[in-house]
Amino acid sequence: MSSSDLTQFLDSNKNDAKFEASTETRPDEASSSRPATLHVTGDPFVDNGSWLATALAEKSDPREVDVKILREKVLPLIPSLFFLDEKVLQVLFTTNHPAIHPSLKKDKDIQRLVLENMLNDLLKEFPTETKGQFHCVVCDIRTDIPKIRRNQPKEGKDPKKKNALGNRELVPMSGSQTLANFFPSGMEGLIYCARCLFAVQLCFGTVWKRQGYLILLHSPSHLVMLNLARYHADRLKRLQALSALADEQFKADDIKQVSRSVNAIFRIVENFVTYLRTRVSIEDQHQIVANGNLIFYEFTNYGQNPDVKEVYQFPNPVFEFYMHIVAMNYFSKWLEIVRRGFIQKKRKTKKKEKKGKGKKSSAFEEKNTRRPKRAKNNEDAENEVDWDATFTTQRNVVYERLLKNQTIVSYFLNHRKRKSFADWKLLKTYLEVVRKMEDKRIEVYKRVGDSIADYIKKTNSDKRLKQLERATSFDTFRLVLLRIFKEYLQLSPQHEPLFTIEEYFNDLFPEGHYSWKETRDILLFRIYEVLGSWLIDHDFLPLDEEEEEESELTIAETP
Repeated sequence: MSSSDLTQFLDSNKNDAKFEASTETRPDEASSSRPATLHVTGDPFVDNGSWLATALAEKSDPREVDVKILREKVLPLIPSLFFLDEKVLQVLFTTNHPAIHPSLKKDKDIQRLVLENMLNDLLKEFPTETKGQFHCVVCDIRTDIPKIRRNQPKEGKDPKKKNALGNRELVPMSGSQTLANFFPSGMEGLIYCARCLFAVQLCFGTVWKRQGYLILLHSPSHLVMLNLARYHADRLKRLQALSALADEQFKADDIKQVSRSVNAIFRIVENFVTYLRTRVSIEDQHQIVANGNLIFYEFTNYGQNPDVKEVYQFPNPVFEFYMHIVAMNYFSKWLEIVRRGFIQKKRKTKKKEKKGKGKKSSAFEEKNTRRPKRAKNNEDAENEVDWDATFTTQRNVVYERLLKNQTIVSYFLNHRKRKSFADWKLLKTYLEVVRKMEDKRIEVYKRVGDSIADYIKKTNSDKRLKQLERATSFDTFRLVLLRIFKEYLQLSPQHEPLFTIEEYFNDLFPEGHYSWKETRDILLFRIYEVLGSWLIDHDFLPLDEEEEEESELTIAETP
């Protein structure tokens, strides 16, 4: 049964008791009316479209955007922005969407006309009263099925309007109209009011495309959504200017070529945070951080194989940490730490040929297949890697561990050069914001690290430092600390202990053996920072290259 047949059937049975019970007016809706404005529902597609329209109308609340404002300020902008990237539209709505149907591809003017007619039809049916035969599946308002013009009207004929039910053509991820059993009452789609359906059409400008997938960001915070919509509005206008100047420049998108979802999400957050720091007041930034719950949806809406690949809950502490990084002007130093998290694929080595088959000896092969030496300069080896190429293709352990709320302190260190990246201020910010450590505990780490560094200077030996670096178990690390504790007590003029028993249990190892590696890495970070060039001046070179690689591999695999 088609939707039109179903409507006729319902109209002819209005006196039926079952129908009356299903459409009975609720007490709170009796003779009530609502202004024909946009609204926030909690649906990611509807909300993103409503907030984008709010930003384009230069308002701060969707409830301030009524039909008149939409017609005067928003609707004239949509046709030129809607078709900036038709590949995004095909993934978001499928090619059966009225404005991007293959039959209209040859004429852009007709596409814009169809889109304008469809949006105008929806604006005319914006709900002003809670009356209708159905309930909208998003906002639950009483509504009738909205009708829209799907094609260009022929000359001399009145335009024919058809029911606009929520299926994959008009609403992403809502199901195909050919599967009637998928929807309630055997319809060909879900019931959306004209207001929600209008907002969904505008979510085209709030998605990022990443190698066939779309990424949509949503947050329950109105302040986050408002500034996100403003960010999208600026991005769309910038892309529109680029498309008019140079097509090749317009096609180069920093997200499209990223093959790793996690990398793409962090790049989106980095760009958004940079935007917030330059466009939002300090007071609003604090409110955004306090309520900045970010949810990323990665999905496709293809006609044959729609798929929700992943839903990422971006941790609010990590979002707040990024706000601090940009505010402290530490972003370049932070990228040095991120760069160490890339996992490079190992090259496959050929098996050794057997002797006696006219091949060169294995000794000759080993000599000529030896791994090349590291670059002999003052720069880190990681700087030799092409950042853009690596970012788009390789996994990043730092990003993945941040999403899982796992420690990344080991990536603040370079054991090969006994060097700490950034400084104590950045590490302290990470420990406070992301790891939720108290100031007292962080100060204990700093004081103990300073004391061990002073002990190393007084003994003029890196023996205990090597033992700290090579500790592979909690018992071994604890034994090394005990030896340093005894020797430090003897060297101290006033015989002050390295730490107290309360600091040992409450600050250094509050979680027992579960956090011992993080404690070791924090202490090593402080030791490397304090000693600095002293180790190099006294010829206390780091571990051998092979030992260092084994140590880094162990650290990287630490949970």
